[in-house]
Amino acid sequence: MSVIERDTITTLATVDISDGYGVELRQCRKRVDYTPEEAAALARELLQVAAEAKAAQEEDKAAARALSGGVRPVHGFDAAPVCRECQEGKHGACTGIALVDADDVEEHPCGCSRADHELIGGAA
Repeated sequence: MSVIERDTITTLATVDISDGYGVELRQCRKRVDYTPEEAAALARELLQVAAEAKAAQEEDKAAARALSGGVRPVHGFDAAPVCRECQEGKHGACTGIALVDADDVEEHPCGCSRADHELIGGAA
């Protein structure tokens, strides 16, 4: 007699850091019935991602304080090019265009305009 079996892996939930340094939980359905072991694993994952989000936010705040311009923090939407005015906290003078000096000067939309000029870990 032969037995044919299939082990299927089903994703019940995913946990990730959002652009605003929050903890983003996505489940396959609104209501999910977890086993005690699955619930404990989800709780551990939520705690781990929460710690990572807090560390990323603190790292960006420290980088923003240390930098006088130039390189932007790498987490969330702060990776988008930001104009000089917004880097200096002068959002009212923002033209919506950020100049990026690679090999040639390139124009990009100012990244902070997509977040209503509220930079997380950005200009003070």
